[in-house]
Amino acid sequence: MELLAFIPEVVNPPNDNQNKPSIIDHKCNFINQNEKRNIFLTNGLFTDMRQWIRNLFIMSRKLPFARNILKSTAAVNYEINRQIKFYPYMIHPFSRFRVCWVMFLVTFTILALFVIPVLNAFYFEMQKDWYPITIFIDIIFLLDIILNFLTGYYDIQTRNVIFDMKIVAQKYFGSYFFLDLLTIFPEELIDYLVCGMENTKWYIPIFNFMKIITLRNIMKGTEYLKKTFRVSIKNYEIIKLTLIVSITIHWSACLEYYVPQAIHKSANLPGRKNSWILSEVMLSKTSRIQKYIFSLQRATTALVSSSHILPVFTLEDMILNLVLSMFGRLGFIYLLFKFVEISNLYYSSTKKRSKHLRQLREFMKMKELPENTQNRLLAYYDYYNKRNFDREKIIFSQVTPHLRQELILHRCKKLFDTVVLFQHLPQEIKIKVAESIEPKIYLPDDEIVKANTPGELFFYIVSGTVAVYSSKGKEICHLDDGCYFGDISLVMKNETRIASVYAIEICEMFVLSRDNFLQAINNYPGLLNRLQKVALQTLEFMNLPEESTNTEQTSFPMKSVNISNIRGSRGLFS
Repeated sequence: MELLAFIPEVVNPPNDNQNKPSIIDHKCNFINQNEKRNIFLTNGLFTDMRQWIRNLFIMSRKLPFARNILKSTAAVNYEINRQIKFYPYMIHPFSRFRVCWVMFLVTFTILALFVIPVLNAFYFEMQKDWYPITIFIDIIFLLDIILNFLTGYYDIQTRNVIFDMKIVAQKYFGSYFFLDLLTIFPEELIDYLVCGMENTKWYIPIFNFMKIITLRNIMKGTEYLKKTFRVSIKNYEIIKLTLIVSITIHWSACLEYYVPQAIHKSANLPGRKNSWILSEVMLSKTSRIQKYIFSLQRATTALVSSSHILPVFTLEDMILNLVLSMFGRLGFIYLLFKFVEISNLYYSSTKKRSKHLRQLREFMKMKELPENTQNRLLAYYDYYNKRNFDREKIIFSQVTPHLRQELILHRCKKLFDTVVLFQHLPQEIKIKVAESIEPKIYLPDDEIVKANTPGELFFYIVSGTVAVYSSKGKEICHLDDGCYFGDISLVMKNETRIASVYAIEICEMFVLSRDNFLQAINNYPGLLNRLQKVALQTLEFMNLPEESTNTEQTSFPMKSVNISNIRGSRGLFS
């Protein structure tokens, strides 16, 4: 049965238009469309200021990591509108505010981890300056705890951003809330209120050393910034390694001075006169900088297991230097392992990518390609590498056949759940169909489907946005992530496209040919007739709207339309 019998006459083009060029100048406002659903933010006084504040907390379109997760413009618009409508007072994890706060928190935590041990080491010499600084640090960390309850998180399993405050709080309580709470316990404030400035206890700075837990903020924050700004793995590892080594040596130096100082102040125990802090060399150091440098030298000596300038007599010195020596040996092994890992990263991924990019540039230069073609080729290459298609092919070719089937079915899970035609297929056929599906990339302005041409391919949009045009060149609608078209051509002969489809941004698609599909269902004789009936029933709810003189894009739901058998998700079509 020919599909042309079900096409409305209004969409059949005259014969003299078949030879016209198919290039269509696409002009629309889809890229920057945002629905303004929050009346509080869009009406009243100071509208611009409220809009600016709102834009700080919603998803930013310019963050590379966010666009890597939400690849298409339609997905970004949907995410922004979802937050504005349902969660206007939550912070998006990929917002400008969140990025700025993480950058501030990482910087502040690094400074705090360098300041806190110095304050503890010289606690007995600068008590008046000690309290306000530590209280200010606690306030900043307390503010971070509050913001964690107001910030959504990206769930890897569902691939969605979770904004529900109850779920966000449950996740935070089950992870690092109590550790974060431990770092802001105001022991110095309680001691100050109970004992006063002159009677503070020597052990109070010990609790302040618990702020070493905030090192997690640095690791977590730098990981977030690495993904957000797409920092290379080797640079990230070098920065992280430098921070860990610097903080370790700095804290060791401060502990070298604080431990004997605290024990000396705690009680009048015998043998304290032999402590190195009471030696003539140390007593001759008048400034805190000189004392710190001498303590730094002593800590470094202990970490590398070398001999000290001043002998170790007291028990606390022996225990502390023994612990630092063991820690230094473990640290040396860790550094050696990291250096090898960074070297492998540098000589594998970087050189391979640079080699391919250099070969590509030489190819473009040799072929004397136009600048526009060069830019499109580079964009294709960049997207291809970001999606790691080569790595996927290698993994699929190396695993066992059963595991390969599981991976391929997982890759096409959304496709099988969305396409009505595929929901009637047995599991064995789904496996064969999934193995026949090919991922393809289309660049902006690429013609995916041309009107009045035979339909032999089925397309499923993994990410990206396409524009649909009637045979007369009128724009009908946009399709985005999860939409598909061409499914009727898989089961109908002589199906002719009655609409053209163009990519308006970089699109990743799953493509399935009619021959491969028929070959997959070849062993099931009655299945094709059943699928044809399902396809015809689907056509009853699909219809192409009549072309109007209005040049703007139609915004109403499509119904009863066959525009190259297009159907949508997320409410685009009903």
